[in-house]
Amino acid sequence: HLREFGGKSLVSAASSEVELSDDASVESTGEPLAEEAMTALCEFLSAELGDRIEKVGSGKRLVSSPAAVLAPAHGMSAQMRQMLQAMNPGEPLPAQKVELELNPRHGLVHALAAASEGNPELAKLAAAQLLDNALLAAGLLEDRVSLIERGFLLMEAALKKSAE
Repeated sequence: HLREFGGKSLVSAASSEVELSDDASVESTGEPLAEEAMTALCEFLSAELGDRIEKVGSGKRLVSSPAAVLAPAHGMSAQMRQMLQAMNPGEPLPAQKVELELNPRHGLVHALAAASEGNPELAKLAAAQLLDNALLAAGLLEDRVSLIERGFLLMEAALKKSAE
């Protein structure tokens, strides 16, 4: 396995080990969620999603997406999981908790923080949907049916709210 090249460590971009420096060329829009609100949101998400995530936190790697899942430092990458699945069709893969990284500048993260205080039941649905969307984007989602059913519930709630 190639772990180093030219004196630099090679690490998967989907790994939580990746350290990013501030890059002025990447334009972030919006104000970040206040630190206290982000801490409260992370605690809410940990309580709601704790059986599926290793940890949740604020990050700076995301620009336009509200959240991403990262492989734990010594966890299996999405590509490795797909390869194992292809080699052993029909065999369940071992469960792996992921790290959920939130974009503190994204409007959805702001709205979820507000909902966790004002409408916790809706926030629970949105939290599960946010995690599943991030898992789907990373190629790690195994239960697509729940994602779709929850999406319908969220659309119904949004449309009822707009009709009021």
